[in-house]
Amino acid sequence: MNTHNESIMTQYIQNHAKYERLERIVAQRLENELKQSGIMVFQLSHRLKTQDSLRGKLEKKGDKYESAMDLTDLLGIRVICYFADDVDRIAEKIEGLFVIDRKNSVDKRKILEDDQFGYMSLHYICSLSPGLATEEDISDIRFEVQIRSVLQHAWAEINHDIGYKSNTGVPHSIIRGFSRLAGLLEIADEQFAQIRDSIKQYQSESVETIISNDLENLPINELTLYAFFQNDANVQKKFLASGIELLMEGCEESAERLEALQIHTMDEFSKMALGNLERAIELAEYENDLEKPDAISAGLLVRLLIEADLMDSDDPEPKIHEYFLGYYGEGKAAERREKDLLKNIKRMRKGKSLKAIE
Repeated sequence: MNTHNESIMTQYIQNHAKYERLERIVAQRLENELKQSGIMVFQLSHRLKTQDSLRGKLEKKGDKYESAMDLTDLLGIRVICYFADDVDRIAEKIEGLFVIDRKNSVDKRKILEDDQFGYMSLHYICSLSPGLATEEDISDIRFEVQIRSVLQHAWAEINHDIGYKSNTGVPHSIIRGFSRLAGLLEIADEQFAQIRDSIKQYQSESVETIISNDLENLPINELTLYAFFQNDANVQKKFLASGIELLMEGCEESAERLEALQIHTMDEFSKMALGNLERAIELAEYENDLEKPDAISAGLLVRLLIEADLMDSDDPEPKIHEYFLGYYGEGKAAERREKDLLKNIKRMRKGKSLKAIE
């Protein structure tokens, strides 16, 4: 390595503590901003360039830089989001957090011609806002922020590992294969975003249907169950009075539970649920050894409602056995749950604690 490049290496080594401090500040600010914005990200990673990596870069391109301050990627931040349209949402947050070097930033998504395919990401060259006393000594150090979707990231990593760098380096048939694959990934990115939007629309429509009490044709699934629990006035009133928090989680298998009870629509579920709500909450207390739980998940509430409904007869055991056999099948899991429920029915009817019965 020549004297000039050695000088740049020395500058970086001598100021490494500043780069480490910059890394902590930038990562923390970005993590906080994304958390507050509600944008879900797959991964936020950051790294300082190693001395070996910097040495290799200087050996190839060292004549481009006057000093270490000219290197904009000594600190790199990468944000990987789930959906391609979130890239622009995250970009807006970054533009509000940091000073953007427009001249050296590049939106690689816009480099290709309209009839070309190739998966790219958005690269910002940034620095901290000047004027903050505690950060004045690092406010002029630039760093790179890359934003890409999960599929864009997969493309970039595979592309990097294969070593595909230019159209002149590989046969045309391979270049065409890369282009076709990139096109498929772009379509997949768009489809994932459309599915996400369709789910949001379905949730919104389900809420409107539940509020209007037009439940006869509304099917039972995870989304409609959450919408019911969140928006039914009777459910909300009952939980508010009980002092128990109803958590919107755990309904992944609730539709299968209700199917085993031959309940197929939200109208059928609503009638069963509202008729058994008070007893289901009481059953939760018995399962908690007569201690009122602080919270009940929606998924647990579905199970409790079903079991409260099953115990509504003089001799509930045959009905309970049929249900557990239908949902769990034969085996120890069904036997254990059936035994636990029958024991709690016995406790509730006697009005005694677990220790009093045992």
